[in-house]
Amino acid sequence: MRIAVIHHNEDLSNDYAAYLSTLLDNTAEENGYAVRDYEQLLRFREPLQGENVLLHIIIPASGKFSLRHWYNVKLSKIIKKYRLHKVLCNYGITVNSNISQLLLIPDKDLLHASKEMLLWKQYASKHLKKNIAKVQMILTYSVVIKNALKELTATEEQKIFMLFVAVLPDDNEKMFTELLKAFSKFKKWQQSNMQLLLLPKEESFSSRIEDKLTTYKYRDDVKLINDAENKETADIIATAYALLHTPFSDADLWPVSAALQCGTPVIGFYTKSMQEYCGKAAILY
Repeated sequence: MRIAVIHHNEDLSNDYAAYLSTLLDNTAEENGYAVRDYEQLLRFREPLQGENVLLHIIIPASGKFSLRHWYNVKLSKIIKKYRLHKVLCNYGITVNSNISQLLLIPDKDLLHASKEMLLWKQYASKHLKKNIAKVQMILTYSVVIKNALKELTATEEQKIFMLFVAVLPDDNEKMFTELLKAFSKFKKWQQSNMQLLLLPKEESFSSRIEDKLTTYKYRDDVKLINDAENKETADIIATAYALLHTPFSDADLWPVSAALQCGTPVIGFYTKSMQEYCGKAAILY
């Protein structure tokens, strides 16, 4: 089977879709699938060989017109050219094709249109009901979103499946600054050698926050763990006194899941999805 996974160029807001893509890669390789990149095929003018293939297609769309062109025209041609069988639509937008499609709802914001949204979110939100009606299966990350979808779009319950994960935010300097302020108050209150471990995902973000740490009063008690995704992150969480969860979006729940499995208490912001996963096991602020 030939499966396509749709991505958007330089989009950092969709951590749920990014994880799902990684999960697919690992599963595909374990089952003998070739994992290929559409841009690479174009660059080297290579044919798509083999019957079992996972093809990643990154859309370089930066405006509404280019989004419409890709989803309504270009992707249809790519599907036909490479004889694809299924498409995972990561962004709540379906392809103009009769091919079997799985629609991912990666963010609750898609349920309520707003001009402040990113362009792809505006586009997805505007056509959400039409896209949902077009597919046989919808993936999302919590019962909260599942119920909201059912209520808003009258979608049948058996059509919506939950597949969870997310990651910590890694490019929010304001949140990082607030975290340091809170840690300072904690240190003054407790008068202990308690340390703060930070697990930024991107090296570029690590370098930016390293500059801020040079003038921080308790810098010796703050440890940056770079390339956390390449280390035993769960083991690190398991050794912690508590996990401070500062989510970028409602779907950022993977660290919480890891903490609960490790028996590590969670301190974080309240969301309905967070409450759903944690129940009474987390302290919710």
